[in-house]
Amino acid sequence: MEKIKSLKGYVIYKVTKKEMEKLDSPGICDECLAMPDKGFLIPVLNRYLCKECCTNWIRRSKGPDHRDAEVETKNALYYERVLGTI
Repeated sequence: MEKIKSLKGYVIYKVTKKEMEKLDSPGICDECLAMPDKGFLIPVLNRYLCKECCTNWIRRSKGPDHRDAEVETKNALYYERVLGTI
């Protein structure tokens, strides 16, 4: 797992299909239903996206709102606890 900070300020994790299995997920993109070998966990959304859908979401997003911080932090801590920290 690789932790990334998007240009708009969101935390994003680059993960493998094996890592998604640790989260009891088959690694299916929540947008287009693709099953990539590598994808992106978006803590603020609690979603898994393929590269193309993640790129599109970042392009559409406006950046974190102060109300998003608690959700993003809670989900990020869960991912790091289950998958291991960077």
